[in-house]
Amino acid sequence: MLIRTDSKMRLFFFIMGYNSDYFSGVFKKTYAQVSFLNQLGLSTEIIMIGSNQIQYPHHKFLKIIEINNPRSPNLIYRFNFYLKIRRIFSNIISSLGTDDVLYCRTSFLLSIMYPKEYLRYFRKCKIVTEYNTIEINEYLLNKSYLNAILEFLFGRIIKNHSDAIVGVTNEITQYQLHHSASTLKPNITIGNGISVNSCIIRDCPAFDGNTINLLCLANFSRWHGYDRLLYGLSNYHGPVNIIIYFSGDGVELPNIKKLVETLKLEKKVIFTGFKSGIDLDNLFNNCHIAVGSLALHRIGLNEASILKAREYCARGIPFVYGAKDPDFPLHFPYILNIPANENPVEFEDIINFVQTVCSNPGHPKIMREYALKYLDWSIKMKKLKFFLEQCFNKDL
Repeated sequence: MLIRTDSKMRLFFFIMGYNSDYFSGVFKKTYAQVSFLNQLGLSTEIIMIGSNQIQYPHHKFLKIIEINNPRSPNLIYRFNFYLKIRRIFSNIISSLGTDDVLYCRTSFLLSIMYPKEYLRYFRKCKIVTEYNTIEINEYLLNKSYLNAILEFLFGRIIKNHSDAIVGVTNEITQYQLHHSASTLKPNITIGNGISVNSCIIRDCPAFDGNTINLLCLANFSRWHGYDRLLYGLSNYHGPVNIIIYFSGDGVELPNIKKLVETLKLEKKVIFTGFKSGIDLDNLFNNCHIAVGSLALHRIGLNEASILKAREYCARGIPFVYGAKDPDFPLHFPYILNIPANENPVEFEDIINFVQTVCSNPGHPKIMREYALKYLDWSIKMKKLKFFLEQCFNKDL
């Protein structure tokens, strides 16, 4: 399937894109990683399983293997669909040689479809797995019980037979390492990044002391904890008018809308739907601060490396966070850290935070400069390239 041209290390990112995942933050992350690794001189491609129902843009380092998208609820049909993915995955591994590295972001599909070729005894290439969460906790929170069972049955095998582990926080890296065959397996923690120059720095609105606009931008899930925000808004009866903008979609959005109705917050909450381009830029320009994830403790995490937090920093909008993030200093002045619990958010704290950050109209530029220095993918991928070369160049 893939033709080897020389003995130099080549890296192949394997991802799913047969539904809206292609347009998600996950694909944007992968695309950025691959772009910068190529700029650094490491030959890197994306191999993506895609749908024949989607028109994909052309990229020179993107190889798409198209399949029929499963629309039928018929279990036999879906089972055959997963078997087809499994065969594709098997062929990809078999086509790679000793100088190749396959880089996989874990998912429940990887648990379903890993073929015998995934096992070390049957392949020539190296396999690196990237972990962004503690999967089983997230599956249980979202009531994805089948996925949780598959992770329980096959997750350890995937960890055992991978040649190296990459985690986005040290907490995640250590968890995955201790659930693999050896804690001596090569591993590294590299937090998520952002293509800073792809984000337009915002024009921050003035704060007149009367109204505060908050932005919640996400593919909404329970671990975002926006129910905490809504309960806090319901409890607040002060003089400042608070408006929350929810922008995006996701499985938790119906529950958020229902809670808004229950708490009678319809006049204080605006659902914008999915926004992009100029519409999204205008939304950032209209909001004083943003709100990041507030309930990662629900999936057993104390540390976070959330993509949206990096976008907030790159655009220059201060934000509220409910977890520690190793990429930011403990007392970063443009983050309001709140305790990781189930208590409603204290809006007096938010008001004080807005007053403080808005007193310095130059804060967007300061946040942007921080993002360029510490969060840009160009910085992150230098670490990954060095790690892979240290791990595998001696074996190639």
